Amino acid sequence: KRVPSWNCLGVDISDEAIKTAQRNAEINQTEVAFITEDLFSLQQSPKMKDIHPDIIVSNPPYITPGEKTELDPQVLNYEPSNALFHPHPVQVYDHLARYAADKNAILYLECNHNLASEIVEAVSKYFAQIDLIKDLDQKDRFVFAAEPL
Repeated sequence: KRVPSWNCLGVDISDEAIKTAQRNAEINQTEVAFITEDLFSLQQSPKMKDIHPDIIVSNPPYITPGEKTELDPQVLNYEPSNALFHPHPVQVYDHLARYAADKNAILYLECNHNLASEIVEAVSKYFAQIDLIKDLDQKDRFVFAAEPL
């Protein structure tokens, strides 16, 4: 909104999430295009073929099913499970990092603090600069990656 010259694209596997994001964009008077797509299909997607992002921001499903009991009911009861859980979250980050590096994009990721070192290791296969950033509780929560290899 503050930089109207930017082209913004929102991608999600869920049509419902896309509809919510579209309503939010309208409410906030922002120009955002949206595509329904599986993040594991981005490389092969005809919809994404001509998309060359400069920056990719993602909050992918990063909670293992075994961590379900640790979640706050406010999250567990109101978020779709496919937005929260993945049996192998590090694979998700590996895929996103590979895609971003192939597109020569900067990458910002929210991550599972329990898997932060493994996520950084996965991302380091594709990027030279990686920063792990703590949240307000001083937990490793965000990964920044630049300079694709």
